[in-house]
Parts: sequence; C-alpha cells; structure tokens
Amino acid sequence: MIITPSLHLLWSNDEGRRLLDIDRDLGEVGGRLSFAQRTGLFAFAAFLENLGDEPRAWVLARRDGGGDCLIIRAVRIALGKADAVILAFSDTAGSRRLWADFGPALDLTSAETTLLKRLVDGATVTEAAHDLGVTLETARTHVKRAYAKLGVSSREEMFAKISPFRLS
Repeated sequence: MIITPSLHLLWSNDEGRRLLDIDRDLGEVGGRLSFAQRTGLFAFAAFLENLGDEPRAWVLARRDGGGDCLIIRAVRIALGKADAVILAFSDTAGSRRLWADFGPALDLTSAETTLLKRLVDGATVTEAAHDLGVTLETARTHVKRAYAKLGVSSREEMFAKISPFRLS
C-alpha cells in the first residue's frame, strides 16, 4: 500500500484492499487511511511525521484484548517531487512463525535449531522438550551444545544471535 504522509491512499494491491475492507481496527474513509480509535490515528500520524529514511515499524494493538497486533512496516519514498510512504502489514493473530534456515550456517543440528526456534518464540525448555518428544535432560543438552556453538552463555545472548533469522 502507498499513502501520502497525510494518510491519503495512493495505491493498494488486492490484499491491502481486502485488509481495509474487512479489518475492524483499520480501514479507509474518504480515500484516507482510517483507524477505529482516534488515538491510533493520532499515534500513527505522529509515527509518520518522525519517519526518516530508514524503514520502521509501528504496532497497532487489536481492540479485542486478545493481545494480538497489526504490525505496520513503513518506508518513506519520493514519488516525483512528492513524499509518499510504502506500508506493509502483518497480523500477529494466528500467525505462523517463519524462519530462515540458519541451522546449517551456524553448524547446529536439526534438533538444536528446532529447540532454539521454540525458545525464541516464547516456549520454556520444558515446553520445547515436550513439543520435540524428548526428555527435559536431552533438551537441556541440546541447549548447552547450541550455546557453545553460538559462543553465547545466556538466553539473552542467544536471542540476540538467533532473532534476526526470524522473518515473521
């Protein structure tokens, strides 16, 4: 989707149009991007005002209270002499995590890779062990070996090393 800094809709693909037609928190009114809550409108407008040359993301919390969000990625572009903003949307509701295949590049086994992905996605080691069908001790061994291969000594360091490989 492409909009002006004042939220006028310049172009949208079919998926963007569908989002505006069916979404309860975001829509189009009078050719402009609109938010169900005025606070969202003002916050997004302020986000766009501060948008520089680097792509950034803004998060719209869903009103249903379920903890899901609409992530709006934005990058400023020039269309002729006018400024415009390209928007890309992703919804956390029911989203499936998409990962780059980082295991081979970091010399991790398949089990180590799967376990680390589950940890970064928010699972505990106990939950990840259950999901993988291994004992807690086996899962802990995978974590220790993966940490050694990554050269990290804490979950925070592991998150920093692995998170860039999560694409969505």
